[in-house]
Amino acid sequence: MYVDNLIKRAYNNSIKILWRLYMDAYRKWIDSLPLLVKIIFALPILDGILFGIYRICKGNLPNIVLGIIWIFVGATIFWILDIIFLLWKGKVLEL
Repeated sequence: MYVDNLIKRAYNNSIKILWRLYMDAYRKWIDSLPLLVKIIFALPILDGILFGIYRICKGNLPNIVLGIIWIFVGATIFWILDIIFLLWKGKVLEL
């Protein structure tokens, strides 16, 4: 019984670590893109998906909530804010 619990905990921890590594890699990939590519990604449909996931990958609660909202509403309305922030600061809107 003890060994089973130990194996389950090790498996769950390894999944969490891998998930975190993938999220960090995705954030670094988006951050390393040239500004022109980021602006193209900020166009209507792409913005909701790509930058919504980017915000979720930031990991803190306000950005997770903002990312989920962005996936649904960002593709239609909020993409304009991302383009403005990209041109102004070089980064998308974050909390």
